[in-house]
Amino acid sequence: MEVLASKEEKTIFSWKAAERLFHKRDREFWTTAITILILVSLILILVKEFFFIAALVALVFVYYALSSVPPEEVTIRLTNKGFHFGDLPRMDWEVILFFWEKKQFGQEQIFFKTALRFPGEFSFIVPEESLEKVKEILSRYIPEREESPRFLDKTSKWLAEKIPLEGNGEKGKTKNGK
Repeated sequence: MEVLASKEEKTIFSWKAAERLFHKRDREFWTTAITILILVSLILILVKEFFFIAALVALVFVYYALSSVPPEEVTIRLTNKGFHFGDLPRMDWEVILFFWEKKQFGQEQIFFKTALRFPGEFSFIVPEESLEKVKEILSRYIPEREESPRFLDKTSKWLAEKIPLEGNGEKGKTKNGK
């Protein structure tokens, strides 16, 4: 039986970034969100959907917790065999199908689609000055795609445009700027 020598894992590039996207919400956002929650809850009380009300309250609470507690900083390492996200086990290149980039809340993110059931998709934050270098390294191992927004992305974007929960900093102005 012949034993094949395995390549030693070598770090190609690493950086520190927040472990998740973070956007602190202001008082106006929470006032609007809670008002909507109360109105929807009143309607649901009339049809006796108490578990649905509890689920909505739980979702708002989780969102509040995630948007008020800043994320910790982790080290992300790209290697010749995959990448490491903080202290988690290595994610091998073989299980990643493709990647794409997206900018949200002024932060660059790289998203990955995997062949796994869980996680089927994940992302990490990349400093803007390192984005091109990271994309060049990733392109050596996995293809880049121009990911079109999925149904959920399209729906949330449409909903955010139609029902803004936050002001855009230009109070008192109409669409034509007057």
